[in-house]
Amino acid sequence: MNNTLAAVALAGALAVPAVSAETYTIDPEYTAPSFEISHMATTTLHGRFNKTEGKIVLDRANHRGSIDATIYTNTLDMSSPAWTAHMLEPELFNVEKYPVATFHSDNLVFSGGVPVAAKGELTIVGMPVPITLKITGFRCVKERCFANATTTLQRSRFGMTKYTEEVSDEINVQVPVAAFKN
Repeated sequence: MNNTLAAVALAGALAVPAVSAETYTIDPEYTAPSFEISHMATTTLHGRFNKTEGKIVLDRANHRGSIDATIYTNTLDMSSPAWTAHMLEPELFNVEKYPVATFHSDNLVFSGGVPVAAKGELTIVGMPVPITLKITGFRCVKERCFANATTTLQRSRFGMTKYTEEVSDEINVQVPVAAFKN
């Protein structure tokens, strides 16, 4: 009898999958990727994308997760209408042909139970490039999680080689992230 009860209990436990992954929706009101780029080796220009959407899956118990984000490059704001129009040209972001950039990662790196990096692929102007985002300040409060993500890119890896004598190849990227638990 005890063996039968144990077998039934074990079968019941195995029939119910353990769910530890949680899905979050990126808050487009808070999450606005921005970047800094050197101009004429003397000044720093700032740009920001005003619309980002996506999903984040976190399985903190098993130190796994994923990120799928869409950055609407046609929402680029350089704080100057002329400079913004210039950056949207076919030789740079080419937003008529590529109105979005995407980031995908199935490889989140955890330390102390929190994500500290996301190794994935950033696609800009149709060119996928492997990158690593450094994640700092990760914190969840109630049904929302927050973090900062940073990386340094070379625009030439995405085929953006116009004006390389005037504008640096290196771009520093910062992304404040907020996401709602689904």
